[in-house]
Amino acid sequence: MKRVAAALALLGGLASASTARAQTSAADKATAQALYDEGKRLMDAGQFAQACPKFADSEKLDPGVGTLLNLGVCYEKNGQTASAWATYKDAASAAANAGEAAREKYARDHAAALEPSLAKLTVAVATPVEGLQVRRDGEAIPTASFGLALPIDPGDHTVTASAPHYKPWSATVTVAKSATASVQIPALEPAPEPTPAPPPVAPPAPTPGQQPQTGTPAQPQTVIIYQGEPQRRGGAQRFWGIFSIATGVVAMGTGTVFGFIAKSQWNKSNNGSDNNGAPDCINDVCTQDGIQRRQDGQTIANIAQWVFVGGAVVAAGGIVLLVTAPSGYEMPPRAALTLSPTLGGAMLRGTW
Repeated sequence: MKRVAAALALLGGLASASTARAQTSAADKATAQALYDEGKRLMDAGQFAQACPKFADSEKLDPGVGTLLNLGVCYEKNGQTASAWATYKDAASAAANAGEAAREKYARDHAAALEPSLAKLTVAVATPVEGLQVRRDGEAIPTASFGLALPIDPGDHTVTASAPHYKPWSATVTVAKSATASVQIPALEPAPEPTPAPPPVAPPAPTPGQQPQTGTPAQPQTVIIYQGEPQRRGGAQRFWGIFSIATGVVAMGTGTVFGFIAKSQWNKSNNGSDNNGAPDCINDVCTQDGIQRRQDGQTIANIAQWVFVGGAVVAAGGIVLLVTAPSGYEMPPRAALTLSPTLGGAMLRGTW
């Protein structure tokens, strides 16, 4: 008995659902018929632009071969040749499925007659990017259709292209009857990165016994008193680099001079002579004057060596400072006064 009751309940639910569908279908058919009749009246009056949407809405609610044929005729008389051609094709297929040979022939003949005069539009993409969406008059164009000459109604048409992180692109093209037009979508330009919003500033905590403030807190007001001209970066380092190079070169020159003096003292020890006209040194055997000259020459040579080497080190350091000095310009410190509101009034601060 329980199984019988469950089966009866299921059959009752199915019957209720079938009745609801039948009622909905009947309402749709009534609306579709009213739209169809209005479309016929408008088309007989020559108001094709207003009649075609009526037939299209009627077809959506209650598809039928007759509605499709009237919609195709309406599109054709309104100059929408591509829409008429596609609608005749649909009507021919629907008539063939319904076994209506006369209507099928009528639809195929009219589609064939329109085909030579169809306007066509080719949409090509120069550089596809990830997430690219191309639309024609608001309708998405499949990627497989890029580069194909597709039938289209004569008139003005808008082609748009968009992708994440790129600037949108659009163009309007006019396609004449029986003509083929093309639109080349260029490489999309990268969109600038959005500037992040500054973090919100939390209001100061109220002191004990004071009511917390509501509303938007007042922002500090800054008045710039003086702002100098931009200064080149690394000026001090560049100065000391040039100074070190110059100092090193002078020191190297001084060491060279001392070297010549030391060489002169050595030559005098070999070429000088005592009161009797003999040289001061013969085969490294020197008189007292020769020994003194050679000692003076050696001392000067040591000084020349250390001065020259020190100058080379200082010049090399100057070159390093000059090469590693930062480039570009920077703003110098500015003088400003900042007035910041507080719970008890305001605070004035200076920056110098």
